[in-house]
Amino acid sequence: MRPAGANGIRSAGRASRAVKQVLKKEPRSTASRAALSQQAKRAASRRSAASRSAAARKASRTPKARSAAAKKAARTRARRQR
Repeated sequence: MRPAGANGIRSAGRASRAVKQVLKKEPRSTASRAALSQQAKRAASRRSAASRSAAARKASRTPKARSAAAKKAARTRARRQR
């Protein structure tokens, strides 16, 4: 097995540990419902509409998600008809 990284050091483990240490220092509020929602919205806004739509279609193919997706679609249609 060849060593990874430019200087021959396997960096994935080091990076993982570094991320873990940084996250331990974060306040608990960074994982709050509001914070996660904001992060998801920011991430989604950087993606194209086609990409978001494809992801939604892929997610809706799972059995559990199919009924949830159908309910959400019905809610969206009802809201747009007002």
